[in-house]
Amino acid sequence: MEGLITLVLFVLFISVAFLTKRIGKITRPIHEITTTVQAAYSGNLTVKTNVKSGDELEILSNCFNKLTEDLQLHIDKLISDEKVKKQMQMDLLISQIHPHFIYNTLNSDIYLIEDEEYEESIEMIYALINILQNTVRIDSREIFSTLERELNLLTDYVMIASARYPERFTLEVECDSSLYREFVPKVLIQPLVENAINHGVIPSGSKGKIKVIIQHRDQWLFISVEDDGIGFDQGKLDAAMSRSSSDLHGVGLANIFNRISFLYNEAGYKFNIQSLTQGTRVEISLPMDALNK
Repeated sequence: MEGLITLVLFVLFISVAFLTKRIGKITRPIHEITTTVQAAYSGNLTVKTNVKSGDELEILSNCFNKLTEDLQLHIDKLISDEKVKKQMQMDLLISQIHPHFIYNTLNSDIYLIEDEEYEESIEMIYALINILQNTVRIDSREIFSTLERELNLLTDYVMIASARYPERFTLEVECDSSLYREFVPKVLIQPLVENAINHGVIPSGSKGKIKVIIQHRDQWLFISVEDDGIGFDQGKLDAAMSRSSSDLHGVGLANIFNRISFLYNEAGYKFNIQSLTQGTRVEISLPMDALNK
């Protein structure tokens, strides 16, 4: 009888020892995962679990590590995108309030007043006011603008540019009114026309023509600005893409390309510059679905 009791106690001891070891293999990983989850919940997404149990707990541990890693990458990207977005707004703001542009506009207005062309002078001042008002509207909600507003901005700019370069260029705009409510990146078309004037038509020494075409082509909003000026060679094209225009009100081709690349990188876009037999054509295609989001 005593031998039987001893055997039972021995078996119980072995069972308890086995279960204790087995339970420890389960509870320790659970405790580690729980502690790590609490740390992540507190905001520390760099914590990692290191469970090597060879079972479902190890799978759970690896999934948690991947989740926190992906979440941290997503947060980092959002922070980076926000910084780029804010920098774009600042670059746009600085480029629009350009001292040379304001100086040249007011200087041209003085000549109009001296020649007693008062109506033209008043129109120029109103155009300048409209452009500056458009400038101060730049904030996180207004990275985009309707085509109608962009074309109004273009009209104001061309009015001022025509006063500075009288009888030096003509502008033709082709855009169906059904597209006026479509959204495009703010200050997109005016800088293209400005580049055509300053780097194409004016250097040619002859009266030039600038044509703007805006169309709905399949799933794309197509924008083309063409001039019959001196055109580009590859060196000038590379230089234009690596700097912002320093004259008048220019934002520059590089600035336009960078903003489009940032805003439509995932949705897709097309940006092309062609040197023609006489002149230059800049073509931009933006996805219509992305424009309306």
